[in-house]
Amino acid sequence: MASPAMAKWMQICHGGLCLCGVVWCVALILVSVSSLVTASSDLYLLKYDMQDVLKAHDPTFVVPNVKDEPLKKWWDVPFGGNGLVGFGVAVDERGIAVMLGRTDIWDKRSRGTRLSTGNNVQYDRPRLPIGQVRWPCRASAANLRIHLFNATVTANVACAEGGGVFLVAYAPPTPKDAVVVQTWVQGQAASKLASPQFEPAVSASPLWLLGNSNKGKGGAKPGKTAYRPNPPAKRKKTRRGAHDASVQTLLAGGGYAVVHGQKGNTLVAVVSGVSGKSADAAAETAAESLDEALSALDDGSMAREHAAWWKHYWVDEGAFVTIPDALLEGLYYIQMYKLGCAIRAHSPVPIDLIGPWLFGPTAWADLHWDLNIQVTHPPLLASNHIGAMRAYTSYVTSPALRRAYKANVPKRMASDSFAAANSASSVDGLATCYWSTSSSCLTEPGRHKGAILGNLLWALFVAHQHAVFTNDSDIVVKQVYPVLVPAVNFYRRLAKVSRSRAGTKYSLPVAASPEYKTNAANTNYDLSLLKWGLRTLISIAESNSGGEALQPAPKLKEWKEMLAGLPHYYRTAREGYGIGDGLRVAIPQRHFSHLLMVYPLALENWENEEARELIRRSSDHWIGLCMKSSACSGYSWVMASLLSSMMGRADAAVGNLTNLFDFRIPRGKPINARKRSGMGSSLGPNTMYGEICKKTFADACPCIESPIFAVEALHSMLFTARQGVLDFFPAAGVSSWRDRGMLSIHRMRAEGGWLVSGAYDPIAGASAWVAVTRPEGVTLSECVVRTRLSGAVAMRTDPSDGVKLTSNAGHRAGHTSNDLFRLEFSAEFRGTVVLYSEDSKDGARVVSWPGFDGALDMDRDTRWGRRGAKPR
Repeated sequence: MASPAMAKWMQICHGGLCLCGVVWCVALILVSVSSLVTASSDLYLLKYDMQDVLKAHDPTFVVPNVKDEPLKKWWDVPFGGNGLVGFGVAVDERGIAVMLGRTDIWDKRSRGTRLSTGNNVQYDRPRLPIGQVRWPCRASAANLRIHLFNATVTANVACAEGGGVFLVAYAPPTPKDAVVVQTWVQGQAASKLASPQFEPAVSASPLWLLGNSNKGKGGAKPGKTAYRPNPPAKRKKTRRGAHDASVQTLLAGGGYAVVHGQKGNTLVAVVSGVSGKSADAAAETAAESLDEALSALDDGSMAREHAAWWKHYWVDEGAFVTIPDALLEGLYYIQMYKLGCAIRAHSPVPIDLIGPWLFGPTAWADLHWDLNIQVTHPPLLASNHIGAMRAYTSYVTSPALRRAYKANVPKRMASDSFAAANSASSVDGLATCYWSTSSSCLTEPGRHKGAILGNLLWALFVAHQHAVFTNDSDIVVKQVYPVLVPAVNFYRRLAKVSRSRAGTKYSLPVAASPEYKTNAANTNYDLSLLKWGLRTLISIAESNSGGEALQPAPKLKEWKEMLAGLPHYYRTAREGYGIGDGLRVAIPQRHFSHLLMVYPLALENWENEEARELIRRSSDHWIGLCMKSSACSGYSWVMASLLSSMMGRADAAVGNLTNLFDFRIPRGKPINARKRSGMGSSLGPNTMYGEICKKTFADACPCIESPIFAVEALHSMLFTARQGVLDFFPAAGVSSWRDRGMLSIHRMRAEGGWLVSGAYDPIAGASAWVAVTRPEGVTLSECVVRTRLSGAVAMRTDPSDGVKLTSNAGHRAGHTSNDLFRLEFSAEFRGTVVLYSEDSKDGARVVSWPGFDGALDMDRDTRWGRRGAKPR
């Protein structure tokens, strides 16, 4: 039994499922912490208890019959993690298992060696599965839950032998490589459950495992050289502490290990991978972490640190939103939990296609550079989890990746040019032959499938956004700029230049627009990213003229000449933006690669009225083709929602996002929740996402990006910043929300570093109040705000002076909400400004959670998890 300092009990017997005739209504709350948030002053009051908010959205997994409906798939199981290791809790007829994963354990078979199958990342250098700790019994029924606030997973499992087990699992901040599991056993099954065992996974390419598990049907084709899995793991005792260890040696050298030990009813499993060292060395490293963790169990320090980290994440740091739609609000907070588990400032690798949850076969145990890595990380910015973004920015600008970018271009360009992998890469960032059909497999133009050139520029755009949201010039000067210069040089070396009296013109070679079947010259994908790169280099050079010397030295004249000489984006009168020169969007395309100038780069912006009709035509044509042909994937619907919000189509924004829940993968037969994999739509019960990866393979393969990307769509409905305008509630006027309560945001971060809060009244169709905070670190002296308030606008500030409010035309306050308002701040002002309607008797009204009127109906139709039906 846990000590009083560590444990507090609360009921979890959901749906009346109390197992074995014993009401085991227990759940470990690691530390009692205050979760009440009151953002208040004389200006406004926003009151909510974050623990209550998250408890309402805890995914629950009720399995009345484990034999018929086991819980063991990636998109099905409750999960947790700490930015390095991850775990999932599975239940099947063999008992309960805690599946383990670690983000930085990859194979490393070099191209040209006897082990290489032909430089295919999926065989030579993929992520590798780890294994699971199993508590054996003949499980008959189960009840599991993710406790979002405390970041624990609880499982209550009945065994056919009699009795059962109650389990609590979490991944503490330190040791970073540990997963902690506490168990309470009862009944005749107790003797079996008291001896958990680690079961190592086959250490092999997950794509090879996919073909193998598919019994050869549509299976894996490694290439010219037959694939060899790594040898089986060996069991041994560590020299330090004589702990049980599973030691996995890699054929390419080095290895990893899992070491586990128990103290009382608590098991700690440590996953260690030591690059360049032996598997035995990895085991000794794991043993050291295990001793540290077991020692921390005595005084409860590990549990307290875990609870404190998540309390800070939810209460002190992250943004708060309320949406009068329980399913969408739950999706939002589960994705924020997922991000907190998947990436932190210390993470050695950004989020790949799986995060820390590689539990079985998949076709994509890698980093995808043509969309996935770029759309997974930006939600950290607006949600104000800035620290975790450091892991992404540090990785894509690191010295190791710079060496890879140099190696990815043809040798004739390697002196001054960089490029990311044209498709997928291992953690090393090197281009591979996975998609490319060129002879070299490098990133280079042509008519072959893998001729995708601009991926590095898109990755750098995301890193640059990190700087924009934090006002951190060091990120720009020391991290982004030194990589951006050779990334733009790559295009300068590829471009065809023609000079005449009319000026200098540049033309880009034939290349691919991601996922479109035909290549073209001057693709809009390349032009959009290159124009962003050139504009950004020019801006950095001009704004830094009196500061620290830039390395490499700026070439302002050449950059400006190239930017002026690039062609316009290809477009047609009826359909808007096309793919590239002479190539319209004629066939369905799930990727939005031809629309990057609209989103996310915002080079063509809705704030510019001259651009609106072209944006509207382009969006409608792309979405229409996608919908009619069932070509849309999860991220397609998210992009459609983002475009709808931009255009003020609130109902369409919600409708497109809701399609993410209903989408059936068209390739082969749809995945069926009850008859096949437990995934009734593109999103599983735990909000993990998958796509069919083999025509004859019944299960989907993990793709983590789409539901996390959906957070950006929700952010864009509630707040966005375009061309310097802080735009509150641009798509909040959803017709189905009008009688369901208030929407609110608190502590969202905007470009420029501003923090924004506010409330929106769907009945009135207007904002109740909006607030802008100028925190430490913000150097901007003014901002422009679109309030969506009704009637004349009034202002309150804290502190009381140092702010001037005018309309955007320079007039004083007192104009209608249709106007833009300019806030000008004194250099000393660090505080909050609230704008509200003068018609409001109470000024800024009190807003409290929940945002819906009446009782919160969290039945199986509005709560994520598995409760006998798909999550709708």
